[in-house]
Formats: sequence, structure tokens, C-alpha cells
Amino acid sequence: MKRKMKPDIFIGDRLIVNILLLFLSVFPLIMHPAQSFITSPLIVSNWLNSGTKSEFYVHYKFIFLLITAAILVMLFLVKLYRDNYEITANYSNLPLFILVCVIALSALFAKYKTVALFGLWDRHEGALTYCIYFALCFIAANVLPSQRQLKLLVFTLTPLIVLNAMTSVGAIYGHNVLQLQPFNSLLLGNASAGTIFITTLENPDYLSGFGAVCCALFTVKTLLAANWEDTAISLVFTTLAFAMILAATATSGFLTLIVLIPLFIALMWRSGNRKRSVINGVLILVCFSLVLSLLSQQNPTVWNKSFGFFGATTVSLESSLKAPAIRTSPQAASVAFSKTTGTQGAASRTGSPPPDDYASLPQPGMSAGTGRLYIWRKTIPMIKRHPLFGYGLDTLGYYFPQNDPVGIAEDFGQLQEKPHDMYLDIAFGAGLIALFALIYLFIRHFLANLVLLRHPIQSEQTVVLLSLFAGWCAYLIQGLFNDSVLSTAPLFWILFGFGISLLRHRPE
Repeated sequence: MKRKMKPDIFIGDRLIVNILLLFLSVFPLIMHPAQSFITSPLIVSNWLNSGTKSEFYVHYKFIFLLITAAILVMLFLVKLYRDNYEITANYSNLPLFILVCVIALSALFAKYKTVALFGLWDRHEGALTYCIYFALCFIAANVLPSQRQLKLLVFTLTPLIVLNAMTSVGAIYGHNVLQLQPFNSLLLGNASAGTIFITTLENPDYLSGFGAVCCALFTVKTLLAANWEDTAISLVFTTLAFAMILAATATSGFLTLIVLIPLFIALMWRSGNRKRSVINGVLILVCFSLVLSLLSQQNPTVWNKSFGFFGATTVSLESSLKAPAIRTSPQAASVAFSKTTGTQGAASRTGSPPPDDYASLPQPGMSAGTGRLYIWRKTIPMIKRHPLFGYGLDTLGYYFPQNDPVGIAEDFGQLQEKPHDMYLDIAFGAGLIALFALIYLFIRHFLANLVLLRHPIQSEQTVVLLSLFAGWCAYLIQGLFNDSVLSTAPLFWILFGFGISLLRHRPE
């Protein structure tokens, strides 16, 4: 006797979706010190050279990702063969297949194959990791959440929001979670005195960028809420996410939200209850204004990194530099000292005096975009020299002109191991074919979501879809200023896959 199933819902879907939801909730919070011996293919700097390395952001995340991906692939294969599931044609299949093939070839042809396959020791974003991202996206696109799972989907990001909002805002007010011994031992293994913990996402820039993803997602959820209870719950999380963006004191997240304002207005206009959406929008503005006011009073840098980006700076650069240095994360502090490659750093390592023409060298400074413009200017010509399959993912640090005197002048002589742009990262590591396939996939998904705006927004599934779409757009925008990182990229690709699945199964 054959087991009956609901249309389009297969036996294995519930388990696969539950694992994906659990992964979304837990993965970005995983942190613990890890030590390993690294063999470098090239002598560049202490940061990239061979030796024993310690880090606490990505090592265990990478292991958790590998285990989870292996389990999900096995369950999906069971679904294919036991449930006789047929993979239906859709706009994501071919681009994802091309991306997997091209990235595999980029690792095969790379000069530094081990790095290209597994990534740098402090990033783990090599070809293997990217193939896992695409596999997770494909699996999520081919499962259908139940109604209960659909309600939980958006809220899987709330643990990330709550914890990072608490730690980042707490740091603004001088409260350090590492002062609590259980957290100190669990997270960082008894960190040294003076270390201030801000985020589980490696860097305040990434906190700001992914904070914008969470904020955009819950902003739309709030605007389109069907009742006041949903409004209140979603409003709390979008406010916390906004606080997270501001407390990171990085501009990318705030700028992303500004770019998304037209989308928010369009969704309010197409809402099935336009009056409620307008009221909800006013509530969001009030909460955001209150948070901005409170945090700016505590630390003027909050204002300078948000509205100050557009020229509305209230304090001088000198006074902002004198503000309490509370945004330095443990890793950022170590990076600031161990990643410098300028002339002064070289002299201190060798013990030799500075060269005679030292005074004529450019003075340290910062180019536009906190050094990003300089990095992009140097990265793009290198992409032109290897346009098909690139140099191998995560290998930029071995090709970048680290001793360029201009780099000392425009980026304080920092060691560069990533381009600070998700798209340039793909183009450099895997070539232009991969970049074009990625952009094609994004364009198709964007156009597929625009169809939802043809009719007034009524159903709960459409609200979830548009919330995911807003977060998806935010991720692509902040990717212009930030790299793909292991802490957040799997979340994006899984939610991307769920968005594709829900579009396929939406009621006509």
C-alpha cells in the first residue's frame, strides 16, 4: 500500500527543512578558539606565512558546515530515489550548475591549489565552500516548507539578531560580555584583559552588512503585517537589527537601507491594507530615530558612520578619533598589528634603520571607502589577465602588490587578502564566466519577484516571499562593499533557495 502525500510535499521534506531551519538559527553563533599549523605556498607576511595560527570565528563553523552539508546531501539523494522526486526545470538550475563547474575548474587550474580548494586559514572560502553554498541553495529550492515551517523561516535569524545587538550595543555603552567568565571561557578561551567582544560575525563591517539584511527582511515583515501582534513582534526585531547596524559603526549597512527605501515604499503601496502599512512605516521611523538618537549621544561615531556619510557630520574627525575605542574586536585588534606590511613595519622586523629616502615616501592615509577604492583599482587589472577561470578563490593575498608604496599612502599599509567586494571576489577567484552566471541568476530571481507586485499583497506566503526578497536585495547591495564570508554566506544561499522554492509553489 503506497503512502499518500500532499501534492508537492515529499516525505523527506520536513526533515530536510527542519535541519535547514536549525542551521540558520545556530550556525552564525558558533565560535571557539582553534589552533592549527598552516603551510603557506609563498612568503608574504606573518599573517599568511607558514606556522601555527589561532582564530575563533570560522574553524568550527567550517566543520559544522561540512557535516550539515553531508547530511543534507544524503537526505536529498534519499528523496530523489525513494520518493521518486523529479527535479523540475527552473531558472536557477543552469546557473548553479555552471557555477559549480567553473569554480571546480578554477581550483584545478589555480597555482595555489590547496588554498583555492579550502580557502585561507582565517576565511575557509575556497572552491569546496562555494560548492557547498550552491548545493544548499539547490536543496532548499527543491523542498517545500509546511505552513508551520514557513512561519518559522523568517524568525530563524532572530538568535543572530538578539545576541549581536546585545553585544554590539553593549560595547557602545561600555559593557563587555567577556567580563562574564562563562562567556569568556566558552567563546574565546579566557581572552586577555582589555579585549572587547562585539560580534560573532568576524568583523564590524560584516555585522553592519548582514544587519542590513536582517533589518530589511523584518522591515518588510512589519510593513505587511496582517495584525497588530505580528506588527509588534516584527517591529522589535527590525529595531534590534537597526541598532546592530549602528553599533557596528560601519557605513555599508546603513547605506544599503537607504538604497532600499524605494522598495519599501513600493511594497507599502501594493499592500492589501495600505493604511496599516503606512502606520507601521511611521512606527518603524519612530523606533529607528529613537535608537539613532540614543546611540549617537553615547558615541558620535554612530552618527558620522550613518548620516555623516552624506555630509551631516556633527563632530570633527579629530574628536571622533578621541572617542572611546570600543569597536575593536579581538580579531580586528590582532589584524591591525600583524597585517601591516609598510616600510616601518619591515624595519621593525629586521632591526635595520629606515632607508635614506624614507621621508619622501607617501604618508599613511585612507583612500575612498576606507581603502576599498585602492584595492579595487589594483584588483581589476589582475582580473583582466586571467579572465576565464581566475586565480583560485581566496588567493588574492598571494597576488596583491603588498609592498606597493601607494598602498602605504592609501590603506595604511594593511595586508590585503580579499577585495572587499563580493563580485570582484568571484571574478578574481573564479573568472568572468562565474561572475556572469552569478549575475544572470540574480537578475532572473529579481525579475521573478517583481511579478509579485502586480497584485495587492494579501497572502502570508507572499509576505514571507517579499520579506526574503528584501533581505536578498540587501545582501546583494552590501556585497558591493563587503566580501562573502563564511559566517553569513550560507544563510544567504539557504534563504535564497527557499525563495526560489516558494516562488515555484506560490498560488497563481
